[in-house]
Amino acid sequence: MSHTKTLKKAVSQHQNGEFENAAKLYRQVLAEEPGNADALHMLGLLSYQEGQADRAVDLISRSLAINPDFPPAIMNLGNALLATQDHAKAEEIFRRALAVQDPQTGAMLGLAVCLCGQERYEEAIEWLDRLLETEPENASALFQMAQSYKGLEKYSAAREYLSKAIKMIPDNPHWLLSRSQMHQFLAEYEAAETDCRRACDLEPGNAAYRHELGLILRLQSRPADAEQELLAATGLDPLLTNAWINLGNACRDQGKFAESIAHFEHALTLEPDNALTHTYLGAARLQSGQAKIGLQILDRSRMLNPFDRTTMAYHVVALSENGQLEKARKLLDYDRLLGRHEVSAPTGFDSLGEFNRALARHVADHPTLQYERSGNTTIKGCQTANLLESAPGPVTALKDIIDRAVRDYFASLATDTSHPYLAWKPERWRYAMWGVILDKQGRQDPHIHPDAWLSGVYYVQLPAEIKTGDDDPQGWLEFGQPPASLNCRAEQPTRLMRPEEGTLFMFPSFFYHRTIPFDSEEPRISIAFDLRPLV
Repeated sequence: MSHTKTLKKAVSQHQNGEFENAAKLYRQVLAEEPGNADALHMLGLLSYQEGQADRAVDLISRSLAINPDFPPAIMNLGNALLATQDHAKAEEIFRRALAVQDPQTGAMLGLAVCLCGQERYEEAIEWLDRLLETEPENASALFQMAQSYKGLEKYSAAREYLSKAIKMIPDNPHWLLSRSQMHQFLAEYEAAETDCRRACDLEPGNAAYRHELGLILRLQSRPADAEQELLAATGLDPLLTNAWINLGNACRDQGKFAESIAHFEHALTLEPDNALTHTYLGAARLQSGQAKIGLQILDRSRMLNPFDRTTMAYHVVALSENGQLEKARKLLDYDRLLGRHEVSAPTGFDSLGEFNRALARHVADHPTLQYERSGNTTIKGCQTANLLESAPGPVTALKDIIDRAVRDYFASLATDTSHPYLAWKPERWRYAMWGVILDKQGRQDPHIHPDAWLSGVYYVQLPAEIKTGDDDPQGWLEFGQPPASLNCRAEQPTRLMRPEEGTLFMFPSFFYHRTIPFDSEEPRISIAFDLRPLV
């Protein structure tokens, strides 16, 4: 049989899913003609389909060395490189595909995936826009556009592109789960639960989906329901460490500390060096009154991941609970780490008052403003989603002001390797900003911002009672008081700061902070921000 006939038979068997027989025939051709580009390419494609991406890269690269301008081989090499996570090399190959055959929507899509993998989201969106001009109903391109906007933390746009993709392919569980996650970012927890339950129905044996459902139920303050879903996830995949960790947290939410500790300890048998497990185990020990062992466990967590903000926050509490108040004060170091910046009217505004009024209107009229927004700590007040996602208006000027203040703040802090916060400074970051309107007796309960490195708040409008209340701390910002759920028994180092219109406060994101309720018919309006490191 000639090589042509053998290859034709091999390709037929390949297309019919008879991979083993096809591979034998490809290897037979290559034994007699090692430089047969078609056999190398097809055997490489088969290897890729069988999950052997590195072997696929080798075989298809050898094929292209013989026949360098064969578009299918170029495309398949790009896809194989993507599977190996070599995004930079894959980008080079997909650009080569575009040069050989343009327009090539598959290469555009592959290139966009590569760019996302390198966090070059704006460039990815440009290529996807071009692709969608040619194929406006390309569901895969719509899904990738959603991933690009997710990377930019523009979750509303990501959700909309996912909805378009899902409208065309309604039963893709992975896409449904992705949209569920966008709903979570937007605090749309009922919609998130609906999408996640649909994904679970489509793949009832998928432990990761049941785990995600458990997380959503926790976010809705339904810890008992979350516990049941997370138990189901561990039953489906007993090696799923995160399910055991979050099962422990669901029990911790209910005050079931013995069960919580047992779940965390089981998670550590699966991954002994998982810093997050140590952090939550240490917290559970603290909450159950075992302060000494809690501190020991949190010390271990700090060794494994010294820059985790949740660990930093718990560690301060653990020190105080163990009578080591001076060490706790050193970590908080309010005098050095609390930043303050007086804002002036930016270009385009005649006065600071005009600027603040524009910001107040923008927050009050924002379409995402919700009363007691689910999953947040705002009580008797409203909060927006990220103000930077679309049509930021005057918030753009505020972002520029904050960025300059942040850079001055970081420049003022000397590196100190003995302090977990001062030992490192981010070099690149992205902002998230949101507005908060508190009504009479409104407050923010104690919390931290674990995904951020530096956080802050700008005061837009304050009631007269706060501005003229002398030493009465109603409406003030307080640092250092942990949530009641930690069951603290010892004194905690705290610091009160009085808000002032036109003033920006900055603080490390691991600082517990809350606001004191106030009595006034006037609203208290602020805009908060998180600086999220890009590493």
